[in-house]
Amino acid sequence: MGLFPGLHPWFMRLTKLLRLPSPTEGLDNFITDQITRHTSETSQTDGAERDTTFLSKILTLRNEGKATDAEVRLCVEMNIVAGSDTTAISLSSIMYTNTPVLKRLRQELDDQSKPGRSSDPVAYQEAQEIPYLQAVIKEALRLHGAVGTQLARVVPKGGAVIEGQYFPKGVEVGVNGWALHYKKETFVEDVLTFRPERWLDCEKTNISLPESLAFGQGARSWIGKNISILEMSKAIPQIVQNFDTDLSESTRQWFTKCRWFVKPKYNARIRHRASS
Repeated sequence: MGLFPGLHPWFMRLTKLLRLPSPTEGLDNFITDQITRHTSETSQTDGAERDTTFLSKILTLRNEGKATDAEVRLCVEMNIVAGSDTTAISLSSIMYTNTPVLKRLRQELDDQSKPGRSSDPVAYQEAQEIPYLQAVIKEALRLHGAVGTQLARVVPKGGAVIEGQYFPKGVEVGVNGWALHYKKETFVEDVLTFRPERWLDCEKTNISLPESLAFGQGARSWIGKNISILEMSKAIPQIVQNFDTDLSESTRQWFTKCRWFVKPKYNARIRHRASS
């Protein structure tokens, strides 16, 4: 449904006609409770701003007449649901790795976490300076990007010529990131292999690899890209250093299904990592 916005009004009318329960009722109630609680606490402090959360800022805009109640709810909802699937899928693909990669990543993180070298948990700026960690993130986004469909763009006025083919104004065109990420001419023959070293090799040889299309490209790329990279840069070190992940033998070969996201289905056992 998300790919066909023109059907949304008809779908909503149908659900009301059939009196179907709202699938987001729990989320709607949670948002209402949070807004009510925050508004009540703020009023008890004579309007003084209690903190600098996103909710406090958007409610301040509402009180100033710069945002409506509906916009407040929409912004809060997006902060809760947006990016949860995409980041989780990318993190899952990173955990699904071969032993040598995990061993090297863990060794690099252990070395970095020695007293005086980094914070605990690692700060984002510090994570940016851990080469193999960043290579693992890039390779995970290449091999298993969360979005499995093309991110379409509308051809502007005057048309456009793409790869020698003319497309008139209004036509939707797009590139599937998976098609680019698995292109042998770009990423060498072993495109099906999880090999973070390819990103380190290209730095040594000055060979430029294309940026990931996992978040799209250009002015309309995913607005939450930087937040997602930040989450992965901070979460992966904590997970790898503190936990061991064992995939069930019955699901070691992933089963994936793509409607919008390419969601993997697998079973894993998580346990605290033994002290080394």
